[in-house]
Amino acid sequence: MPKVVLAGLRADAVRLALTCLSIVLGIAFVTGTFLLTDSIDRAFRYGYARAAQNVDVAVQQTGSAVYANTTAPADTADRPDPGRRGPNTPGHRRHPRSPGA
Repeated sequence: MPKVVLAGLRADAVRLALTCLSIVLGIAFVTGTFLLTDSIDRAFRYGYARAAQNVDVAVQQTGSAVYANTTAPADTADRPDPGRRGPNTPGHRRHPRSPGA
């Protein structure tokens, strides 16, 4: 039996070499993918941690896409935004190409 196996391997030496090469390349690509993913993850974590290194307080918008279930407090919800200009506010101008201009 071993003689038959060795004779078959000698007869198809190129096929054996290419099979071994494909196995080694497959393992190398999977390992490289894991290493690349891990290094990118570390880079993002390090970048965000470094950017927030001296941050004591972070102010976030309520009702944003990230925090969709949050709403403004009841005492501020009915007040108009002082920086917003509506169509009836003095100084408001429509864009020349906007509808209704």
